[in-house]
Amino acid sequence: MTKSEELAILRDAAERLGPDSYCGPWLAEQLELVERDMLADLAPAPVWGELRADRADLDTERDALRARARELDVRDRELRDLAGRVYGILSGIVGDSRRTRGALEHLEHVAEKIRWSTTEDAERAAVA
Repeated sequence: MTKSEELAILRDAAERLGPDSYCGPWLAEQLELVERDMLADLAPAPVWGELRADRADLDTERDALRARARELDVRDRELRDLAGRVYGILSGIVGDSRRTRGALEHLEHVAEKIRWSTTEDAERAAVA
């Protein structure tokens, strides 16, 4: 059977089924695509069952990706919370460091005063 003969059978079937049948309108819509594919020596498009299976697979994959996205959102919130706590701890350490540095500078200033007063007392004692 030639491609032309197959196409003639399909056209006849679409006409015989008519617009009020279950498959007639669909077949009439598909004739141009089927003819184009046949003339290009392409295999027929997947049947509806295969498309439904593909759709089911895609739905399953979509659901898995959504679940993973929810997991990642939870993990993101956990990491942001942890980062906030770490920042708070580091800020406290920096604050402690600044206070410690300030205390050390104060002690150095006091030690310098003590050295000056001790030096002045020693000089007075030497003069007397």
